[in-house]
Amino acid sequence: AYVWHLVHALAFVDHETRFHLFLDREPRAELLPSAENVTASIVRAPRGLWKASAFAPAAEAIGADVLHVQGLLPARTSRPVVTTLRHLRPLTAPQAYDLRTRWAWRHILPRQLGSAAAVIVPWRCLREEVVARFVLDEARVEVTPYGVETMFTPQCDTARKLVGERLGLPPTYV
Repeated sequence: AYVWHLVHALAFVDHETRFHLFLDREPRAELLPSAENVTASIVRAPRGLWKASAFAPAAEAIGADVLHVQGLLPARTSRPVVTTLRHLRPLTAPQAYDLRTRWAWRHILPRQLGSAAAVIVPWRCLREEVVARFVLDEARVEVTPYGVETMFTPQCDTARKLVGERLGLPPTYV
């Protein structure tokens, strides 16, 4: 759901840019952004490979300007890559993960983050840990917090409408 909401928000703000979602399975219809500048396709990885390994060749095939991935991208690409990293658990609590995952996070992730055009993390403390652990330029690691908790959201329709109008946001974002 994170990527769908991200792409929907980007498409709402920027009507000129084309956004193409590469998915590894059929999405629920209500999650797909309805903007005209958003398209999606299912890509399948060869048997035995990570699902994300099919995303880089698919991006190359359509001539994408940039590839945004969540977590690991086990394939090389000539496109700039933006990586969203939500946690470091396979590195900080390896006992909870299988051998393949632990290996990938120790060997693939450092290379990917080192070459990423940008890295997006949800918290400042994770940013600090990522910068220190992977020796990254701080300017390439951006904090983009998750959405606001419900307790901070206007609870009545009138308040939502007023906040949305004041901020120029569609009703689904308030």
